[in-house]
Amino acid sequence: MAITQPEGELCEVTFVELRSERNVHPVGGAAKRVFDILFSVVAMLSAAPFFLILPAIIYFVSPGPVFYSHRRVGFGGKTFPCLKFRTMVLDADQVLEDYLAEHPEARAEYVHHRKLKTDPRIIPIVGTFMRKS
Repeated sequence: MAITQPEGELCEVTFVELRSERNVHPVGGAAKRVFDILFSVVAMLSAAPFFLILPAIIYFVSPGPVFYSHRRVGFGGKTFPCLKFRTMVLDADQVLEDYLAEHPEARAEYVHHRKLKTDPRIIPIVGTFMRKS
């Protein structure tokens, strides 16, 4: 690959990929994996009542699907499906567009930070709670 320098001279650039065996497997090995699984099972069982009530609250406050599904990038750059409780209204893009059209100060905040302190897309009470906890 050749890159032109400001003076017009060419210089060669070589890209070297460095790998080590450490980066091939997750940190901690089998013992950590067993701990992660056992801890996750205990945590999920203790949170089960909350996970049974939360979908009903989401549905009644903001009718529509309770879950939001998308893909995330995981270990080694592999993608995996991620399922989350929905915290935004269904037509979030349109709600944001309308809100920013009516509130120029919010538009300036959104352009600068790419988020809003009081976001109209968030489901009232339950959405705010889930995003903060």
